[in-house]
Amino acid sequence: MDGVIALVTIDEARHHDTDLQLLADALVRAGATVELVNWDDAAADWKRFVAAIVRSPWDYHWRLAEFLAWAERASSETKLFNPPDVLRWNTDKVYLRNAVDFGVPVIPTDFVLDEAGVDVVALPRDVVVKPTVSAGSNDTLRFIDDEVGARAHIRHVLGLGKRAMVQPYQGRVDERGETGLLFYNGEFSHAFCKAAILSQGESERNGLFVVEEITARTPRADELDVGRKVLDLLKSRFGVAPLYARIDMVDGNDGKPLVMEIELAEPSMFFHVAEGSADRYADAILARVAG
Repeated sequence: MDGVIALVTIDEARHHDTDLQLLADALVRAGATVELVNWDDAAADWKRFVAAIVRSPWDYHWRLAEFLAWAERASSETKLFNPPDVLRWNTDKVYLRNAVDFGVPVIPTDFVLDEAGVDVVALPRDVVVKPTVSAGSNDTLRFIDDEVGARAHIRHVLGLGKRAMVQPYQGRVDERGETGLLFYNGEFSHAFCKAAILSQGESERNGLFVVEEITARTPRADELDVGRKVLDLLKSRFGVAPLYARIDMVDGNDGKPLVMEIELAEPSMFFHVAEGSADRYADAILARVAG
């Protein structure tokens, strides 16, 4: 196709984002010209590109206001995927409230928005506390029979200028891990299994990303049903399915899937576990750009 497609990243992610080169190669095979561009490169001329695909700006959660302002600017100069309204909604996990209201099964979640909520929020005996704006498991901690520690961590998150979320730990994840579903232009592409990260309670990750144990997975019918329910939510909210969506879920105590996260900003896609998945995504990109 005519024109250049930008894959949006940062310097620190270029050697860790294993999807980045696989996607670039797939786009080239599909006939596109590709450049890797840092989102915060002040010299970048976004008008040069026929589209910019948000791939791995993995520092966004430390610089959220700046990142969202960049998205608005870039989208005024090129086609940005996913677009700013999607990024704005998805980069704060308070969006889970919208999912619950839409009927999506979600891990029970309480949000602590300010100091007044710290001592009144109910805490399960086995609980996960994390910021509503985070990536790479940053400041995510699991507490078992430690209410004092959990409430102290909520205060720590608030002290960072963020809001906190509280969820009961889903024990079945230790046996089966998480299931992630990837959809491109609303069509299912592939699934993966992620081994439990917090199974031993050793949970804080404050770097750019966390190393994860990823394997291929064939999703169950009920997991696909939940994924499609999330797509219905997104189409209802934004008018169209996003170019890319990753939906992470775990089994609840009854064995039925519960959504953990809906990832529409910079999710790893784990092309290496599903042959042809990078090419499917490249085709989806070119179809959306052409449209």
